[in-house]
Amino acid sequence: MSVNAPSASYSLTVRLEIDNKPGMLGKITSAIGKAGGDIGAIDVASVGKSTITHDLSFKARDESHDQRVVDNLKAAKCGVARRKRPRPSGEVGSR
Repeated sequence: MSVNAPSASYSLTVRLEIDNKPGMLGKITSAIGKAGGDIGAIDVASVGKSTITHDLSFKARDESHDQRVVDNLKAAKCGVARRKRPRPSGEVGSR
């Protein structure tokens, strides 16, 4: 039986504003992993006095799967601030 794995042709970037304290990045990666997402990149967008904002890219199988990953992040109180929609496979150009 073949498992429909996350694909680079369907990736999503979310902006997360979280408390700047130990363990928060682990909480984020665990929430994505539990939903079956495949993390591609984590970038620091900004650092505040008590928060840090990350842009996090992950691969999903399809739109409903990416929604499950985002729902897991929200349930884990990971501060999903913005989603950047994925580009269809083969599309060229900037977002």
